[in-house]
Amino acid sequence: MARFVAMVLILAALSACGRKEAAQSPAAPAEPVANGEVVAADQLGPFASEVSDVAFWTNTKVPFQGLVLIATTDGVTAFNIEDGETVGEVEAAKATGVEVVYSGSGATARGIAIIAANGGLRFEEIANDTRAFKSLASKGAPTNVGAFCAGPDRDGALKLFVISGKNIAAYSLAINDDVTVTAGANTKAQSDITNCVVDPVDGTVFLAGADAAIYRLASDGAVDAAPFAKSGAKKPSAIGLALNGLVEGGATEECCGQLALLDASDARVLLFDRDDGKAIGAVRLSSSFDVEGVAVATAMGLGYGNFGGVYRDGVLALATDGDTPHVRLAPLNGALDALSTPMGETADPRALSPQEPTDDGLIINVDLVNE
Repeated sequence: MARFVAMVLILAALSACGRKEAAQSPAAPAEPVANGEVVAADQLGPFASEVSDVAFWTNTKVPFQGLVLIATTDGVTAFNIEDGETVGEVEAAKATGVEVVYSGSGATARGIAIIAANGGLRFEEIANDTRAFKSLASKGAPTNVGAFCAGPDRDGALKLFVISGKNIAAYSLAINDDVTVTAGANTKAQSDITNCVVDPVDGTVFLAGADAAIYRLASDGAVDAAPFAKSGAKKPSAIGLALNGLVEGGATEECCGQLALLDASDARVLLFDRDDGKAIGAVRLSSSFDVEGVAVATAMGLGYGNFGGVYRDGVLALATDGDTPHVRLAPLNGALDALSTPMGETADPRALSPQEPTDDGLIINVDLVNE
């Protein structure tokens, strides 16, 4: 019980520390303050149709056996993050979105892929041991779904948010042998919304506005009057969240994460501080010796957590436009390094309590002796 109380107090402090209500302070400048490039490390594809969304699933034991889930008009395909091998497929015509949420906490948490297809939602459980997909029956799920996002609130209860223009419809998710979806309150934003992302620390929902601003839907169900952040994006589309620096007693400047907004017109990823909306900068994926960069993007995925190798601190993914779409990956720490932004220990999406720093490998202490 004492551990639970301590965890609640720590998470409440992290949420309050640095995060300012948009109504209390002006939004961040409209343009990022720095620009940089991060080299594309890997690519998946080509795909037969346009990529509409990208999501990530973390493995319970072996980081590099995490999954990249890619949605196209043909369905959703899951790839092993280490070698790009296909692990599973879900046939879902006209899939427009995919999101991964965890029911429960820790290694036993159930990873659920929520897929928007044919205007509706379907729920696929990803087995922790085999990584196989299993369809879950659902009741009460909304129809005519376009953009959506899902995630836990501060109490761990799973929420779903469905976007239609300025309207944001909230639902509760109960996951057992099947999925029960219960409608909640509706609210409206100041602008048409292109996409959203849920902050699992405190249940805040960040909304990507068609007017290139980011809005904040607080846990009380109200959208802040002023934008949380502003950007110069010409075609704002996907929005993502990375959590890092949640280590108890960790450095303040490395806490507690970043928001990413994709400008689909030129594949810039605009980064903002999760706590106060301050613009960090913009990054592009540049070419390596065997993987091309990204000039125009149709989708973005942002995965925080340890995915092994160069992705031990998280991964940024962009889907290319054109006749032969690919999804190209880059390490998240490389993107932040390009903007000279410190990054704390990445959070574990399966267990969002403050993390102990991870051991980067063998450390040899050498004592220098003056003779």
